[in-house]
Amino acid sequence: QVSSSSSSPASPSLDSRRASINYQAEDHEMHRYDCTIFCLNTLANVIEGAGVRRILTEIKVASPSGRPTSWLKWLCRWYVKQTETFRDEIMSIGKQGSQKNARATAKSLADASTSTAHHGPSDNDGELQKHEEERLVAAGNCCVVLACLMTEPENDDPESSSTIRKLIVDQMPMTEEGVSSGVSMIINTLKAFCNYYHLSLGELSFVVVAPVKKLIQELEEMEEFEESR
Repeated sequence: QVSSSSSSPASPSLDSRRASINYQAEDHEMHRYDCTIFCLNTLANVIEGAGVRRILTEIKVASPSGRPTSWLKWLCRWYVKQTETFRDEIMSIGKQGSQKNARATAKSLADASTSTAHHGPSDNDGELQKHEEERLVAAGNCCVVLACLMTEPENDDPESSSTIRKLIVDQMPMTEEGVSSGVSMIINTLKAFCNYYHLSLGELSFVVVAPVKKLIQELEEMEEFEESR
């Protein structure tokens, strides 16, 4: 009896298959992240077009419940979710007696990113993770869109401007005092966003930071005006 053996390609090990799946998942998440930033930048650039703000406020999207909801409400809630794990740091910016500020918040995010890249994730509760750096950048870009919507002059339709500002402020999380964090939350996020870019890119960050700082100034002036009424 003659026995014959056939050779077949070795099957990939379980570890290699898992590594491949993890890589594909990470690649997919990075692709989604890049697309998100691209879409937010595009929105910020088109807002100054005639009538665009009103069109954006009228867009409806499907909610988890299946009921259509305002796109702008959805965007605000998405932004709030991005800041979930470092919201206390964001809200502490500018508070008297607080050790944390915009620069410290951004630096801790940048340091966490570097640490995670070189040493892997940390189990320390006080150390922020790399995904939080990405969320800060995403939240910052989202705040640029919200700030453009709130500050872009629309003399032909002042009622629309007022409606947009109220809708955005109403979606912001509550402070410890039980009032809406409102415009302050957006301002503080933009400050941390600017300082993060400055710490990461140095002088090269000017192209990104300069127009954002102008938006911050406009928001602060708007907030002062509202408080003086």
